[in-house]
Amino acid sequence: DTIAYIEKAIKDYKDTFTKAGKAKKEYDAVRAQCEEELAAAKPELERLKAAVDDARAKVDPPIYERYKRIKGRHAIPMARVQNNQCGGCNMSLPTATVKRVSGGNDVVECENCGRILYNKG
Repeated sequence: DTIAYIEKAIKDYKDTFTKAGKAKKEYDAVRAQCEEELAAAKPELERLKAAVDDARAKVDPPIYERYKRIKGRHAIPMARVQNNQCGGCNMSLPTATVKRVSGGNDVVECENCGRILYNKG
């Protein structure tokens, strides 16, 4: 019984080693493809990062700090007002809040989830 068990273990080891070798080759091929795509996209990424930095420079620092704070809690820190509801948490907003958002003069956060609210347009 012991010899049969050892022979089965050796066979299982060889099968696992073969599968691991195939998986490594597939991984290397996919990784090389990803690296090529990243290298091809790098100029576009750099251009977009520069555009983001330019846009960030135009935002008041206190407002940007509020945005970063909210971004720390929510993957999507801004929400559109739809049907008098926050597009992030879907809670109904008071009419005064909706009017403040529509006015567009100040930054308004949802009273429930804290996301920055905006109107389409």
